[in-house]
Amino acid sequence: MKFHRLISAGRFFALMSFMAVSAGAASIGPSGYTNDFSTRPPATDFSTSGGITGAAGDVSTAAALDAAVQNLAASSIAAQVTDSSPTNPPVKLAAAQWTAGGSAYLMTRPTGIAAGLLMARLVNNTGTNCNVLHLNYQLTVGASVTEEVPGQRLYYSFSAGSGAWTLLPAVSGVNASGVVSTNVALNQVWNNGSTLYLLWADDNALDSTEGAYEIDNFFASAYYLNVPLSITLTAPANGQHFGFGSTIPASVALTGSPTNVSYFIDGTPRVIRTTAPFTPVNLPPQSLGSHTIYAAAQDTNGTMLTTVTNTFFVDSSLSGTLATNTTLYSSNSPYVVSGNVTVPNGVTLAIQAGTTVQLDSGVNIIVANGGRLLADGTSNAPIHFTRSGASGNWGNITIDGAVGSPESRITHARFDFNANSTGTPCIEVNAGAAFLDYLSFGNTGAPYIHVDGASFVISHCYFPTATAAFELCHGTRGVRTDGHGIFRRNFFGKANDYNDVVDFTGSQRGNPIVHFINNVTTGGDDDGWDIDGTDAWVEGNIFCHQHKNGSTPDSSSAVSGGNFAYSAGDPGGVGTETSEITVIGNIIYDCDEASDAKQGNFYTYFNNTIVHQSHIGGIDSTGAVVILADTGTAQGAGIYLEGNIIYDAEQLTRNVTTAIVTFTNNIMPFSYSGPGGGNSIVNPMFKHVPLLSETYFTNWAQAQVMRDWLSLLPGSPGIGTGPNGRDKGAVIPIGVSISGEPDGTTTNTSATLHVGINRTGHGIPTIGWPSGSGYIAYKWRLDGGLWSAEMPINTPISISNLSHAPHYVEVTGKRDSGLYQDDPLFGEDAVLTRSRTWMVAPRIDAISLVSSNSVQIQFTATTNTGYTIQYRADLSTGSWQPLVHVDSGGTAGPVSRTDTLPPGTPMRFYRLAIP
Repeated sequence: MKFHRLISAGRFFALMSFMAVSAGAASIGPSGYTNDFSTRPPATDFSTSGGITGAAGDVSTAAALDAAVQNLAASSIAAQVTDSSPTNPPVKLAAAQWTAGGSAYLMTRPTGIAAGLLMARLVNNTGTNCNVLHLNYQLTVGASVTEEVPGQRLYYSFSAGSGAWTLLPAVSGVNASGVVSTNVALNQVWNNGSTLYLLWADDNALDSTEGAYEIDNFFASAYYLNVPLSITLTAPANGQHFGFGSTIPASVALTGSPTNVSYFIDGTPRVIRTTAPFTPVNLPPQSLGSHTIYAAAQDTNGTMLTTVTNTFFVDSSLSGTLATNTTLYSSNSPYVVSGNVTVPNGVTLAIQAGTTVQLDSGVNIIVANGGRLLADGTSNAPIHFTRSGASGNWGNITIDGAVGSPESRITHARFDFNANSTGTPCIEVNAGAAFLDYLSFGNTGAPYIHVDGASFVISHCYFPTATAAFELCHGTRGVRTDGHGIFRRNFFGKANDYNDVVDFTGSQRGNPIVHFINNVTTGGDDDGWDIDGTDAWVEGNIFCHQHKNGSTPDSSSAVSGGNFAYSAGDPGGVGTETSEITVIGNIIYDCDEASDAKQGNFYTYFNNTIVHQSHIGGIDSTGAVVILADTGTAQGAGIYLEGNIIYDAEQLTRNVTTAIVTFTNNIMPFSYSGPGGGNSIVNPMFKHVPLLSETYFTNWAQAQVMRDWLSLLPGSPGIGTGPNGRDKGAVIPIGVSISGEPDGTTTNTSATLHVGINRTGHGIPTIGWPSGSGYIAYKWRLDGGLWSAEMPINTPISISNLSHAPHYVEVTGKRDSGLYQDDPLFGEDAVLTRSRTWMVAPRIDAISLVSSNSVQIQFTATTNTGYTIQYRADLSTGSWQPLVHVDSGGTAGPVSRTDTLPPGTPMRFYRLAIP
């Protein structure tokens, strides 16, 4: 028994010595409904479900959670709350929970989904129609954390379907323990005998210590209060503009007991609702021009009221700050942007595939912090941003933001006639978040993309050769601390004069760092990737034709960088920071240098292929595989090179005195007397060494032939001799390597596998690579089963008690950047590493003669495996015959069976087979 006294809203309820309701619906009688949850409530009273599908962070604002709830049908939330007794509080779970631990209560603490749900079904059995619901319950915050959407949000609905939930703002977002109490003026009459659904929604926060919201001592009552009818038009706003073809979102605020609500456009009723929900509605698209709108409501007394009349506009010309979510439809294309368009906080501008957006001279699109641009084209229906008219250039697209701001998307789009200025990029992401995919650029006189303090993925883009002096892509202030920075599968034309193909500055390990994966560069007068004072992961790229030319004062390399002096608040820290860069699996062809590691930088080079290193084609006096200082600069800390193939080079090093340059286990054209060892001066036996004339590629797919040309022929000394048993050179799969798995068939039921590569020592600075360079951890699974916990990279995979069957291991490696190789951010390059498949075969342990005509066969069985003992009299003739079948079931261990030999049998052979 419990004794409760709840006081709320001027009403006094003494609930003495009651037991929890445990059968039938949650019936609200004349005295209300109470439940102290001493026993687990049935699903007819309180229910749950698998929640709103998604992941932590998918719902990051209260408005987003409110919108997601509208997609829920009350009828789908029908499972009984999970019994988590006696835990107090219970652990995180997708479903809502009940526990007898502590004082007994219900709780939401979601995980693995976007949001968790708890719903009560309340039946009006007061004997009269009601329009006010009173709620009172004890809320305890069992684990208080800072969440994107704090507390629980509470809604009600009279419909078992979706789209009818009404928010209770007064009791939503409470994130402190105490009594939650409210009187709800319902938006329609609650008829006697009918059901009202009450829903709690709890966002799954990004914080791994998800808050625990405990509900106890629940009380609800209902009554009728004579509230006058009122109606106010809340949307659309007076003077609001909509794109042609857009639906017109309309809504009203109501009090009293309305029985019907009508929406009028230009004096004609367009939507009439006679049952709840009366608001909001989406009115049909209207013709171009101005339109009037008002709404009317009638109540049970026959009172009729109308709202004020607003004017809204439908046009195909946009400008100004958008007041509401706006869609540009391809059916109404082209759209003319006559003045700067701003997408403010909380508003989304969507552009349909196949739409053309024409911008007047100097006009910009600005996505403000908290706004969002969703311009998703397709390969067959790209979006086109171009100028309006036959002359002039529009401005650019700027995506502003801050930590936590939503991600904008521009995919399958072409840009023409943007601002023709080397100081104005076509797209500027300024502390915002952007996914930029399959973009192409027609104006070759201006930078293409800048990402400054941003979170970004730039993939599958075509960046043509520049016709002016600028860096094709540029980034400063590093990667946003809550985001990611990825250049992937892009094609870069040539950058001219003293400009790099991509210049990026900012971010050290411990924060997100920049990744360059599977891109193609086709030339430049300075560097390919110039990465100053910045840690990076560089994998699988193809670099061609980087030669010092024009006004470039220093050297030209595929991957280069120096130090950078940071100020307070910069993402790289404070003071002068260096670059520690992992360079793995890249092809570098016809470049002055593969890398320039100057001014204290240190690079690790694993499994790269460097062919035709030559300064011919540029103005430098010489070249080398690696250079450690430019004229007038301090020397780098060093470079560690292992498992690379270097072919047709001028020299290995340049400007090295104090730097530690280590060559270990490479194929090279010259001997090396410095640190390292195990190098081979042999022909790597490439499939084809391309001529210069063969390597001027015009698109990403065309350049991939380099991986075939520079693959190794059978018999190559590079096959299987690289790090962790991989081939040397760049033609290797993305991801960690696996070695040590059995080859073919074995009778051994255990195996030890090694995962790589990770290197420390050799001058590799621990301040840059605190866990070593390469892969720092991994997870693994056997035969597609469950994933292991994260394991340190140098801990081998140890497997025992393998069944007699084929086996394989899959691994995902954690890069020294902190991201796993199969992270979905990497798109097609998000892969698992799979070992060879090996067969664990059974074997006969012993055969012994137990009598003159009886033989005992012994073997060791593994669990859940069937075996057949077979025999034959002669190995040269006849065939194997079954003697007996043995099913091990769920146990493993020694098995023995006896074979009674027929009289006169001189000899028998036995073997053990698995069906």
